[in-house]
Amino acid sequence: ELCKEFENQVRSGRLFCTRESDPIRGPDGKIHGNKCALCADILNAVVNSGIVQRTEHFTVPEKTTLFKVWMAKHMATCVPCAKLSCEYGVLSEAEAEEKKKAEAETRNRRGSEDSDTYAKLCDGYRKVRKNGILYCTRENDPIRGPDGKVHGNTCSMCQAFFIQEDKARAKVRREAAKELCSKYRPQVRNGRLPCPRKNDPTEGLDGKIHENTCSMCEAF
Repeated sequence: ELCKEFENQVRSGRLFCTRESDPIRGPDGKIHGNKCALCADILNAVVNSGIVQRTEHFTVPEKTTLFKVWMAKHMATCVPCAKLSCEYGVLSEAEAEEKKKAEAETRNRRGSEDSDTYAKLCDGYRKVRKNGILYCTRENDPIRGPDGKVHGNTCSMCQAFFIQEDKARAKVRREAAKELCSKYRPQVRNGRLPCPRKNDPTEGLDGKIHENTCSMCEAF
């Protein structure tokens, strides 16, 4: 049933797929580029097993399923949390329900658009971020970020999240400085703001400490 929609795309016993990026995890735990690529892997495993020959359709002997043959080949790499029934190649009703719950929990934790959820998910990476940069591995574990894009893994998604956070904070600071400095605007002459030498250190948008609010506004 999973691969039925691709039957008409089989040519000379091979399934040709587009490069559309829509990551999907297979029963063996591996991430495939899209559903078609997953089905192509299943078909190749079935053919390579010698049980069937390459034909124009996904045809297998009676009482033999694509997943049964495929999982027999990949049994060693079955995902423990998926609890796949390798003997029958399908999920029992109880196992399917458990898998749904696990996926729902993952979506709640990783797929929520709530910024608080992303903040909690990225807490561990915040400490290792240096000078605004988070160095990540190339581990392939796709996750959708708050920017709506799919990132290679949680680390790279968190880097994008931190950048988004930085931009949001910078915007808030700009608005605050704009309001704070509005009273000095009428005093500007020829593009310069004459300020007294009052010593009242204030941090500016550039991160530097200025002598006072007026000099900070001049820089702003």
